[in-house]
Amino acid sequence: MMRKAMTVMEILVAARALIGVREHWCIGTLAETKLGRHTDPCSPAARSWCAVGALTKVTPVRHGAERLAAEELLDAAAEGLFGRSAASVNDYLGYAYVMQIYEAAIAAAHKLEDAQ
Repeated sequence: MMRKAMTVMEILVAARALIGVREHWCIGTLAETKLGRHTDPCSPAARSWCAVGALTKVTPVRHGAERLAAEELLDAAAEGLFGRSAASVNDYLGYAYVMQIYEAAIAAAHKLEDAQ
């Protein structure tokens, strides 16, 4: 059975939910194991993800149009709010700021869906 492609908003909501518990969020790498070792975001051993790694985890096909659009909205939210990329917000500003950029990106995705 083929799984339905996720919308941009569904990707952003799923990624935010993945790191919605602070213990499931990390800095300096896309993902970490339970022991704090770097790993691929799609690895079964991954237990925490950065803002961008969470997008990768929920959409393992990295070059899908929806995945790229979700990352663009996240970066645009980060640039608009803090003048930085999403990765920079993740690594240098911290968890609360990551949640803010996700909320802004989800709101932007909602507006785009309503406009269609």
